[in-house]
Order: sequence, then structure tokens, then C-alpha cells
Amino acid sequence: MVKEKYGRISDSFEALSFSNSSGIAATFFYYGCNFKCGFCHNHKMLSGEGSIITENNLMYSLKKAKRNWVKSIVVCGGEPTLDSKLKDFLKLTKEMGFKNKLDTNGSNPKVLQDLIDEGLVDYIAMDIKGTLSQYEEITGYKNLENIKKSIEIVKNFDDYEFRTTTLPIYHNKEVFLEIGEMLKGSKKYVIQQFKPDLGSGCLKEEFNAMKSYSGKELEEFKELMMPYFDKVELRIGGN
Repeated sequence: MVKEKYGRISDSFEALSFSNSSGIAATFFYYGCNFKCGFCHNHKMLSGEGSIITENNLMYSLKKAKRNWVKSIVVCGGEPTLDSKLKDFLKLTKEMGFKNKLDTNGSNPKVLQDLIDEGLVDYIAMDIKGTLSQYEEITGYKNLENIKKSIEIVKNFDDYEFRTTTLPIYHNKEVFLEIGEMLKGSKKYVIQQFKPDLGSGCLKEEFNAMKSYSGKELEEFKELMMPYFDKVELRIGGN
């Protein structure tokens, strides 16, 4: 079973998807997460309980991706760095000639640095949930030192982005300015629109009825953040 070799990878994967950083990619989801964001749309991945893809099906999927000229693998979750077998999976995909993109919440700086040191990741997307003082409220996670360490690790990597899914209940001008100061000098920052109707709904029911910022409002936040980064992007329509 894959759980013995490559970790708890869901059998619900996206054979072909579009990644903003990697173009056409195959996306694999790891079970388990140490954050409990109320607006999360991948909340079925949080508990770590679900169907795991078999090793045969995993290899078939990767080989099919190669035949279809897919060049990149996206690994997300959940939080992939919680799985002790993540490195084995990334070694496998590297050996097969793929580039690896890692989506992470930044809670495991030691794992992150190890993957970088071994050349197993080509692109890192780190979620920034809000200001450091907001983390416990938004995610339930308290170890801010890990978040700060991961920010510095990512900032010193070659190809990366920081990204924030924006909700009026959490994010306003003052919050964005504080995030800008925290990440100042970084290459790329992405402002993502919260969409309550995405996927199977939010982890907490009350978020399903929450209003999103409009595209115009997000454009204003983008302009606000431009001085802090080499590049600022908007992603409208998803978390």
C-alpha cells in the first residue's frame, strides 16, 4: 500500500489541472492538517481518514501524466509536510523527471528546509493566513516561531510565492499593511478571493454564508501591497 511507501495520498487526485506557477500539472492531496481554518474547502482532508490511492494506481497515474507531457507535480493537502513519507514521494517524482511544487502552511520549517536541501522542490507556495497575531484565531495554531522560520526559508528559496485567501472578517487595509511589512522584500505575493461556494463548502458552516471581497476591492488591496513585493497577483474565484 502507498501508505507504507509514499504516505497518505488521497485516491481523489487531479490527473490534469492548471497551476498558476507550473502550468499543466498533476495534483496529489495528502491527508491530515494541523490547521483548522473555518473557511477551508479541503476540510475532508483534515482528519486523515479517507481512501488512500494504491501504489499501482499511483504509478499508473504518474506514468500517464508523463505520456500526456505533464511536466509538474503539485503536492498539497491537508498539509503535506506532516507526512513522514512525503520525501519518498518527491524523490520518486523527481526520478521520473517531474518538477515538484509544494503547497504548505509553513508549520514545519525543518521539513521544508530538508526538502530544499535535497533538491526535491522546485516551487513553494506558502499560505499566509493573516498577521502573526491572527494565526491562533484563524487557524488554531500557536507556534508562531515555526511560521516565522518558514517565511525566512521561503524568502531565501529561488522560486516561490506567499498567498493569502481574503475574508472581510479577517483582512482589511491595516492587516494587509502588517502582512506587507512582515513579508517585505519577497518576490511574489498572491491575493486570493474567498469563494464560499467552492467545492464541498467550508469547514465551519457559518463561513458558507459569508460575503467575499469584490474584484474591485481586491484590486485596491493589490495596489496597497505593490511597494512591498517584486510582483503582486490576484486570483479571483478560488481559495
